Amino acid sequence: MKLRAIGLIISSAVVTAVTFISCRHSPYVLPADQRTSSADICFERDVLPIFTTNCAKSGCHNSTGNGEGSDWVFTSYATITNGGVVPGNPAASRVYQAITGSEGEKMPPKGNPALTQAQIDIVYKWIATGAMDGTNCPSACDTGNYTYSGAIAPMMRTYCTGCHYAGAKAVAGVYLDSYYGVQTAGADSASLLGALRHSSGYVAMPENSTQLSDCQIVQVEKWIKNGMQND
Repeated sequence: MKLRAIGLIISSAVVTAVTFISCRHSPYVLPADQRTSSADICFERDVLPIFTTNCAKSGCHNSTGNGEGSDWVFTSYATITNGGVVPGNPAASRVYQAITGSEGEKMPPKGNPALTQAQIDIVYKWIATGAMDGTNCPSACDTGNYTYSGAIAPMMRTYCTGCHYAGAKAVAGVYLDSYYGVQTAGADSASLLGALRHSSGYVAMPENSTQLSDCQIVQVEKWIKNGMQND
């Protein structure tokens, strides 16, 4: 009887262990026919700039192969989503884990400008609704809006301050994370506009990203011509 009891205990333990192991599931993935994305979020316009500006800079997740994170490149939809995104499941996505610090060191690393909560929310919503690759996005740009607070500062945060921030290295002394820094850059309007227009003889900006739209460049031009006011 004792041997039988011991056998039953061992059998029960084996069944429990097998049951525990068999209950490990792969992360939930949103079915393809439900991946509609969000009506107000477009990958190329809203999501890609967050990664190219804050992650794909020199020495980090760029395509040159010489940075600590160069094994995971953040310059396109294909490279960002390759192993980094679980459509419909932000919590299981390496990208979202990295920018929230939920599974280790928070990215961008300490010493770099942190993503805003609004930027983190955009990435969350993009993944949750299917992580779709949206291109040719409709633009909400208005050439009639060229104030610093309404147009220029948000533009700099989206496309520039991941590299050009106070304390950064190797950015040619151009800091765009404050009004004074942007005003200083605007004073040399030929260089600033040449870089934004990707003109010959200038370093094309934003780096690792598509050129700003014609509307956005016009906004910068108008702000400069209007005296670069802190309005």
